[in-house]
Amino acid sequence: MSLLKPPKFRSTDVDGKEASRVLFGKFIWVPVLIVIGTIYSIFNPNENEYDDLQVKASRLYKSQKYAEAIPAFSRCIEIKPEVAQNHYNRGLCKMQLQDFVGAVVDIEEGIRLGTRSNQRYLHLGWCLMYLKKWEAAADAFDKSVQNYGKYNDYIARAETRLHLGDTTGAQADFDYLFVIWEEDKGKLFYHIGNIYNRLGMPVKACSNWKQAWSNQYQLAGDSLARNCSAAMQQQ
Repeated sequence: MSLLKPPKFRSTDVDGKEASRVLFGKFIWVPVLIVIGTIYSIFNPNENEYDDLQVKASRLYKSQKYAEAIPAFSRCIEIKPEVAQNHYNRGLCKMQLQDFVGAVVDIEEGIRLGTRSNQRYLHLGWCLMYLKKWEAAADAFDKSVQNYGKYNDYIARAETRLHLGDTTGAQADFDYLFVIWEEDKGKLFYHIGNIYNRLGMPVKACSNWKQAWSNQYQLAGDSLARNCSAAMQQQ
């Protein structure tokens, strides 16, 4: 006994009215979506402007045209003040133009509205360093270290600690970096030398530059030649 096979479906088997209903059901959403989009545009006239401005502002920032990028980010903030990234990006533009006061305001607002990443706290701390607000800078670097801090976070915190007289804390940061930066100690000695040089401590600066040079970090040679006498280099 053979099994019955299901009948093959043919388009001619579908009633004309049913086919119309199927097609109507598929395509009715096209004009509906168009109408919804039109209504949304009417009640949100700045949406297209916002998207265009974000593209423009990002392009200007990447081209290092910071002064031109600021008005574009400002307009984005006017349209959508709740977007943290626009505040942060405008702050970075101001930082590049050495408007550190304005940069602090924007970066802090970006942190308040958005993700508390180590990078945002690091940039905030750098701006505060330039303003010589050492305690506030140290607090920012503490937070950058706590948020998966990396090399720059620890080296910056060490410098602020030295400015505040916390040599023990600074040395702890240096020691930690020597552990995690095993493959390039020359670079670390060089940066520590730069910190001591900025602090007006030439003997310690030259000692670290000498260590950097011994570890084949080439930039240290120029620093030794410019800043350190032969006697200092022997110490």
